[in-house]
Amino acid sequence: MIDDDATVRVPARPDGSGDRPDDAQLLVLLHGYGAHERDLLPLVDLLGHTGPALAPRAPIRLGAGFGPDAWAWLGDVAGDEGFAPQPEATAALAEELLALLDAHSPAAPVVLVGFSQGAAMAIELLRRAPERVACLVSLSGYVEGVDEPAMTTNDDALRAHGVPVFHGRGDVDAVVPPHVEERTLRWLREHTDLTERIYPGLAHAVDATELRDARGFLAGVRARGA
Repeated sequence: MIDDDATVRVPARPDGSGDRPDDAQLLVLLHGYGAHERDLLPLVDLLGHTGPALAPRAPIRLGAGFGPDAWAWLGDVAGDEGFAPQPEATAALAEELLALLDAHSPAAPVVLVGFSQGAAMAIELLRRAPERVACLVSLSGYVEGVDEPAMTTNDDALRAHGVPVFHGRGDVDAVVPPHVEERTLRWLREHTDLTERIYPGLAHAVDATELRDARGFLAGVRARGA
């Protein structure tokens, strides 16, 4: 289970003008496999977010071969087989994360940002509760499953919401298998208002160019919603 006591909470801060036009939106940061709840905290500033932020820790502690503070949302992802859909585990985690959102932002839609497996969980939240999501930034992320009945219940209705999604990845990413990336792009194009970016020479990581693009994407979403 997700340990709410381990969740990092970042308070809202004034911007340079002293105004906070986006302070009603909560930014939720979902770290990747083998990382921890503090891993993505620098993105609060790098993405230009002045509202509150929340960074939960994944519930699975990883063992041998990882550091003492390495966590995962889902089980082993080594090799292509590790990217097989895990409907039951994904559903249970998504419900826990939705409960966390309800506790911290019961009314306003949130901004979801995730890296790798964290982005996969962010996309799953979008699939289950699109009305709770203002927009989503997927950094080297993927869709958990596109053909599993238990995971596609709301997919048709999701199209009508037109949720803005930024999906960035490197063209030499050796972690997310090509067939998983293909299904991810196909699904995102069909179900979201997608902004897609591919970064030459980038592996399974994030660089300054991608963060600049993601920041611009979020600024554009805020401007359209003003």
